[in-house]
Amino acid sequence: MIFRRCIASLVVLLALAAPARAAPFTPELDRAYNTALRFWHTEPGNCTSLDREIVADAAMPEEAEGWATIATEPTPCVLYLRRTLAGPRWFERACAVMIHEVGHLLGYGHSADPRNVMYPEVVAIPGLCQRVGLRELNRRDRYVKPVQRSSG
Repeated sequence: MIFRRCIASLVVLLALAAPARAAPFTPELDRAYNTALRFWHTEPGNCTSLDREIVADAAMPEEAEGWATIATEPTPCVLYLRRTLAGPRWFERACAVMIHEVGHLLGYGHSADPRNVMYPEVVAIPGLCQRVGLRELNRRDRYVKPVQRSSG
């Protein structure tokens, strides 16, 4: 019980400190979040609120690409992703990290199995992220005009 209180205090401190160094999710990260919800087939029900932010790389531990509350009981939740994952070219990796972090919001801890999405680091991109990423790439390509080269 004391451990849970410490974690809850840390979450509150992080949530209060985040606005000074954080930004709201980009459309790509919103898409990755929605893809993660599709992956898990549910929303994080124990989160009484959810603060989703892009955090400066320097504000995260070196090995972390994301961070989220492990919500095993009703609590305010946070979901932070590294700024480097916010761009469209990193969608598939951001999606994989997002699936992992949403797993924490659903109350799951880490797995020792490297094939599990809850393994502490991304070792494979889930097929759902690859399919959504390809669809997004194809959608963007329709709006990009080819470069005209002069023959001179």
